[in-house]
Amino acid sequence: MPKPQALIEQVRSSVAVELERRHAPTLLADRKAAKAAKHKAKHHKYTKAAFFRYCYYDPAFKFFCEQVLDVDYLPLPEATRAASEVGVQNSSDYVCTPFKHILGDFAEALDLGADILIQFGGPCRLGYYGELQESILRDMGYDFIMLNFARGIELGYIGWAKEVLKTVNPNIDVPHGVVKLKAVAKMIAHLDSLRDFYLANAGFEMERGAFDAAWVSAMDAMRTCLDERDINEAYREAMGAFRAIPLAKPADPIRIGIVGEMFTAIDERSNLGLDHKLVAMGVEVHRMLNFTNRYLRYNEPNLRVGAKDYLTYDMGPTSTLTVAAAKKYAARGLRRPHPREERRVHAGDRLHPGAAESERGLFGACAVPHLRLPDLRHGPGHAPRGVLRHAFHEEGEEQMTKGYLGIDIGSISTKGVIIDENRAIIARSYLWTEGNPTEASKNVVRELERQVEGAGVDIVGAGTTGSARRLVGAMLGASVIKNEITAHAVGTTHLHPDVRTILEIGGQDSKIICVSDGIAVDYAMNTLCAAGTGSFLSSQAHRLGVEVEEFGDIALTSTKPANIAARCTVFAESDLVHKIQVGYAREDIIAGLCNAVASNYLNNVGKGKKIAAPVVFQGGVSKNAGVVHAFEEQLGMPVAVDPDGHLMGAFGVALLAADAGPIEGAESGPFADGSFDFEAMLDFDFKTREIECQKCANHCEVICVYRDKDIIDSWGNRCEKGAVKTTA
Repeated sequence: MPKPQALIEQVRSSVAVELERRHAPTLLADRKAAKAAKHKAKHHKYTKAAFFRYCYYDPAFKFFCEQVLDVDYLPLPEATRAASEVGVQNSSDYVCTPFKHILGDFAEALDLGADILIQFGGPCRLGYYGELQESILRDMGYDFIMLNFARGIELGYIGWAKEVLKTVNPNIDVPHGVVKLKAVAKMIAHLDSLRDFYLANAGFEMERGAFDAAWVSAMDAMRTCLDERDINEAYREAMGAFRAIPLAKPADPIRIGIVGEMFTAIDERSNLGLDHKLVAMGVEVHRMLNFTNRYLRYNEPNLRVGAKDYLTYDMGPTSTLTVAAAKKYAARGLRRPHPREERRVHAGDRLHPGAAESERGLFGACAVPHLRLPDLRHGPGHAPRGVLRHAFHEEGEEQMTKGYLGIDIGSISTKGVIIDENRAIIARSYLWTEGNPTEASKNVVRELERQVEGAGVDIVGAGTTGSARRLVGAMLGASVIKNEITAHAVGTTHLHPDVRTILEIGGQDSKIICVSDGIAVDYAMNTLCAAGTGSFLSSQAHRLGVEVEEFGDIALTSTKPANIAARCTVFAESDLVHKIQVGYAREDIIAGLCNAVASNYLNNVGKGKKIAAPVVFQGGVSKNAGVVHAFEEQLGMPVAVDPDGHLMGAFGVALLAADAGPIEGAESGPFADGSFDFEAMLDFDFKTREIECQKCANHCEVICVYRDKDIIDSWGNRCEKGAVKTTA
C-alpha cells in the first residue's frame, strides 16, 4: 500500500492532468492575468506612471516603471512651449528653470492620464522640489501619487520601499524588483557611455546623419529591453554600430568640455540644443555631468581628491564634479596628439591613397606583386589600361577619341574613370566622399579632366552608380544610372569573362555577386554593420600603431595567426586588447584580424551562397594581401585581384554608358553642346529639403534634392515605405 504522501501526490497529479485536458494553457494564462488585473484594479487605482522629460534617459525610466514597479509607463511626447509655460505660470520666481520645466512636464503627464509621478532626490533644493511640486499640482486640482526619491532620506530606503508597496502596487515581487533595479543602473551607465562616444565623435562623421540614425536605433533597442542581458546586448550592438561609422577626425581636434548645473548641462531643452550645435561645428565634446558620474561612479570625497588644488571644503558633489571636470578638460585639451592619430584628408587638397598615382588601396598596401591575377584583360579589342590611343589624319591633324565617363559615389569614397572607344581605362580617380557626394564628384571630375587634358579625348557619354547616383547623374546629365550590383557585375565580367563569384569589400559595406554565363544571378549585401570592412581594419591598425597600408605585408610574415572574434567591432577590439596583453606577436594578431575579416564575410554576406571558381576579389580591402591570403586559405581556391578592382563600379557604369552610345539632343547640362562640358557640371545648381517620413514608426529624416521643382534624388529612408519617387 502506498504511503500517504505518495498517495496525495498521485491525486494531485491526476487532478492536474484533468485540468490540463479541460483547459488549454493559454486559457489558463489568460484567466490568471485577468484575475491579477481585477485584483489590482480593486485594491489599487494608481497604475500609470510618468517621469519628467530628461534628455536621453527615457528608456531607463520606462524600464524602471515596467520592470521594477510593475506599472504602466506613460511616455511624454516632444516638449512644447505650452508645457513649459504651464510650469512657469505656476512657479515662484525664485525657483530655477529645471523646476519650471519639470512642473510643466508633470502637469502634462497628468493631463494625458498619468496617476503616478516620479521625482528624484538630491542635494540642495532638489530634495525639496518633489514636495513643493506635489503641493502646487494638488492646488491645481490634480489627484495622483508622488513617488519622491528624496523621501528615502527621511524614511530610510526600506521604509520608502514599504511605502511604494503600499501606495503603488501591493503585488510587487521584491526580489525580482531588486534584480531589475540593478539592471536600471546598468542601462543608465550604458546610455551615458553611448552618449559620451557620440559627443566625442559625431562631429567628424563622414556620412551626414550616420550617428543620429545609430543613436535613434540604440534608443529604440533600449526601450524594448526586458532584463540585464537584453540591455548588455543592445549596448554592444549600439556601440558596434557607433564604432563602425567612418570618421574623418583630425589629429588634434578642438575639444570643448561642458560644465555647470546638473540638469541644464544635460537636458537639451534647457540648454537650447547645445550638444547638436557643438557637434555640427565639428568639435569633440565632453561632459562628465551625467547620471553615471554623479550617482554611480563618483562621490564627494574622491572628487575632492582629484581637484584638491582648487577645493578646500565640501561644496556638494555636483559643484565638486564641475571643478573636477574643468580640470580634466583643461589637461586633455593641452595634450600632444599621438603621431599615428588619424589625419583628415580633404578631397580637394590631395588624393586618397588609392588614387591612380600611387595605385594603393584605401585599406591596405598595394599587394599586386603578391597576387595571382590571370591576364584576362587583353582580349580582342581591349588594350592595356592607362594607354591612351589616338590617331592622326594624314595631314597631321589630331583625330579626337570618344570617351565615356563613369562615376561611383560611395559612402566612404568616390571613384571615377574615363574609358575610350575600345573600353580601355584612360583616366582614373579615387577620392574621399567626406559626406558630400556632390563636392566629391566635382573633385573627381576635375582630376579626370586634368589627366586627359590635351590628349584629344571627347567625352560623349556618362553613367553613375552608388548611393547618390541619381543626384550625381543629374549633375552629369548621365544617360545611364544603375545600382552597384549591376555596375560591379558588368565591369568584372568584361575584364574576367569566366568569373563565377565576385567578392567585394569596401570601406563601410560589402557584397557578393554570383555569376552564371556572364550574368549576375544572385547577390547579397551587408550594410547594417561595418565589422569586417575597410573602416574596421583601419581602426584596428590605429589601435596597433601601424599604418593600414602595411597590414597585408605584415600579415604574410605570420606563422601562427591569432584567433580574433570579428563578428562585431566591439568584440574584436576587446579580443585584440586581450591578445596584446598576453603577449601575442604583432604579426600574428594582424594575420588573425585578416582571417577574421574573411571568416566574418563568408559567414554573413556569403552565407547560403555557392562560391564557385573563378573568384575575383575587389574593393579597397582587396589591396590587402593578408585578407586575400585568408580568403584563399578558407575557400581552398585561388582568388584573383584586379589592379583596378577598387574602380570596378565606375568602370562598369562607364561600359554601360558606352553601350548606350553618345548622348544626343540634350537641351541643357554638360552635354548640351554634344560633348561634355566640365564647367557646366561644376555649375550645377540644386536645393535640398528635409522631410520626416510618417509611414512607419521609424520616422526617418529623408533628404530630398530638387532642381527647379523636380525631385532628382533622395536618401535617408530605412525602409521601402519611405522611398521618394523622382520626378525628373
